[in-house]
Amino acid sequence: MKSIIHMPTLAVAMTGLGAAFINVIFFLYYMKVFLNFYKIEERYLNIAQILFMVWNAINDPLFGWIQDVGCGKRCRWVMSRRKVILYMGPLFSASFLLFWFPWTTENPAWMVGLHLLVALFLYDTMFSLVLSAYCGLFTELSTEHSDRVRVVIYMEVSFLLGSMIIFPVDKLSRNLQDFHVFQYICVAAAILSALCFLYSGWFSPGEVAQVQQRLELEKLRGEDAVSIDDKEKHDSLGKRAQTGLTSSWAIIKERDFLCVVLGNFFRVMRLIGSISFMTIFVETLISPSGFLPLESNSLSLFYQLCGSLPSIGFILMWPALYKFGPWIVNSFQGLLACANCVIALFVGRHNPVWLAVFILAENILARAGAIGVYNMFLPAVIEEDMERHNRKKPLSTLIFTLNALITKPAQSFAPMIVVFFLNRAHYELFNDIKQAERAQNITSINVTQINVTSTTMMSYPLSTMSPSQYDQLYDSMFLIACLFPLVCAVMEGLLFLPYQLKFRHRRQTIAAE
Repeated sequence: MKSIIHMPTLAVAMTGLGAAFINVIFFLYYMKVFLNFYKIEERYLNIAQILFMVWNAINDPLFGWIQDVGCGKRCRWVMSRRKVILYMGPLFSASFLLFWFPWTTENPAWMVGLHLLVALFLYDTMFSLVLSAYCGLFTELSTEHSDRVRVVIYMEVSFLLGSMIIFPVDKLSRNLQDFHVFQYICVAAAILSALCFLYSGWFSPGEVAQVQQRLELEKLRGEDAVSIDDKEKHDSLGKRAQTGLTSSWAIIKERDFLCVVLGNFFRVMRLIGSISFMTIFVETLISPSGFLPLESNSLSLFYQLCGSLPSIGFILMWPALYKFGPWIVNSFQGLLACANCVIALFVGRHNPVWLAVFILAENILARAGAIGVYNMFLPAVIEEDMERHNRKKPLSTLIFTLNALITKPAQSFAPMIVVFFLNRAHYELFNDIKQAERAQNITSINVTQINVTSTTMMSYPLSTMSPSQYDQLYDSMFLIACLFPLVCAVMEGLLFLPYQLKFRHRRQTIAAE
């Protein structure tokens, strides 16, 4: 009897579940914690993000080269996707905890900047090692389009389950007001993620589908089917380094690879903007109006919907993804995102309910398939590269990490750009006032109600920030929330126009039949 659950795919997807437990908390709260609780200064934030961007440019292709080409006999385990997840996964979970425990009680500015820098460096190093191995497992599990769609759906289900942690995190910590509770939850999330990585490392398959397929073809042709590993055992480290550099340059020059990674760059920019600043936008633009008030069940539920609905939406797109392929699905999402932003610009300024709908819709459109769809673009590029250059095995991890080389800087650019415009609009002053009110337990009775717009009533202390300053902050935040994703979606769509592998999935489907 055929099992309903495909166990090899489940084992691979457990890595996605482990990453989801910690990534959803990281992206949702790390900017809020460092801006609102640790009070990081803009200059130290920019220094940390720029240095982090440089490290990203080094570590991703380095780890991809090591995992695909090797780095000597003593480190052959790094060429095994399964062993990388098994050994490095728990360390990835441990590095996640660095963000949530301040180094000193005084929090001097330079110490907070160093804290962010070290935490980002270690977290991203572990992230790159584990997730590049995960992407390699995904690509090498099967060569058939239908199997890859199944893997992507398993991945989205794992992300959906992982995102369920948002509601208890936000509710139990009272929107981070009980920071110690938040820290305990982060420790629990790290333990759960480590267990998922261990399961995936033990039970994921070790065979490479493309290599097995090639060896079978060589047998049919009467050729000597020598394993790839046996051929590579005699290669020197210098020969492997030369091969890695030559292969990397050949990949970077390919048009389809550039279309995918540059489009993915703007998708990641949009994704980081929607996740990392969602709580700041909601609690500044919407909550003061009385809709989605702070520390309420409705606000926690809203955050949970923003985390869960993207995965549910992508799972519902399974038939369309299977029939039409990733390019059409991704293009349609981009059109919907542009329409959502334009509508919000016209009707959301004085309507907090519509603004909440816009933020929810943008989270769904930006995140639904941001990983899954691009994880179907890249295998097409990998197999096209393998056929074009007559390679003996796919350079899966190398291509995924070259993609990361270009897209990872978007994780730094997005917060730098948004924070730059926020601070020009007095967000830093606004945040200082909120912190002072929290420290002194000032209630809404002690502040004056002032009308900052024709339709929005906000509570604000007159002695520290003028109505015009708050109005400027509100307008700037609103424009950033609408225009930033709009520009990113337009650029992503334009960069995919020259893409030549739009319908490659049809060839795979016909071949399978």
